[in-house]
Amino acid sequence: MDKKVLVAYASRAGATAEVAEEVGKTLAAEGLMVDVLPVQKVGSLEPYSMLVLGSAARHSRLIPETMRFARKFSRQIKGIKVAYFVSCLTMFKDTPETRATVTGYLKPLVKLKEPLDIGLFGGAMVPEKIPGFWSKVMKNAERGDYRDWDKIREWARGVAQKL
Repeated sequence: MDKKVLVAYASRAGATAEVAEEVGKTLAAEGLMVDVLPVQKVGSLEPYSMLVLGSAARHSRLIPETMRFARKFSRQIKGIKVAYFVSCLTMFKDTPETRATVTGYLKPLVKLKEPLDIGLFGGAMVPEKIPGFWSKVMKNAERGDYRDWDKIREWARGVAQKL
């Protein structure tokens, strides 16, 4: 079977999408064939031997698109290798407490399929990129980009090695 990997992601303001793109580039640099797509644009998992599923988190859970994707493709997910990642502001400091909290967000996915690996990454706060009502609520929030690109690439290289 080809080592074709799908990096699927759910993102609201674009920070998680950028993480997914970097994961995809890193996996491709490791010699894998990679597609990177938002979860809404995935039609099938048939061509893939592995899924890397990433999500932003809001209100102490993965954003709803992630779980809709997981339910829609649950049978296919059970038949392939998976890794999960979360990109969220809770991880602005990587501590045992924040890791435990954010790992908890992944419980519904882990219950569906035990992953080869889990990546927990900081997010970015750019209020003008937040869609809808929340852009107004968050307009005065402290801005910041807490993504550690070296950590993201290192995690992706580790995922590639687990194949």
